[in-house]
Amino acid sequence: MLQQISCCTFKTKTFPKITKHFISRFYKKYDGFAGRLSDIAMEMTQMVTTLQTKLRNDFVFYIKQRKTESVEVKKRWQEIVQNLTHERLVSENNGLFGNCQS
Repeated sequence: MLQQISCCTFKTKTFPKITKHFISRFYKKYDGFAGRLSDIAMEMTQMVTTLQTKLRNDFVFYIKQRKTESVEVKKRWQEIVQNLTHERLVSENNGLFGNCQS
């Protein structure tokens, strides 16, 4: 079709009209697609944000749980050490008092 149109038909007055008509047809044709694409992009962003938030919360919960377990283990060891130290101190004192009284 372009070969049939001579160079003289692309005057400054007719070319903008053709361009405006083409642009208007293009917008009408793809306006629905653009709106749907925008909706899909928003939904995808919300899904990614929700997933990242869930993963972050799960990770924070896991870290808190591991720290709590670590603290509980340390407390148990401290209790064991204190009990052993206390028992040893009591038994040594009994031995000392036993020697002193005899």
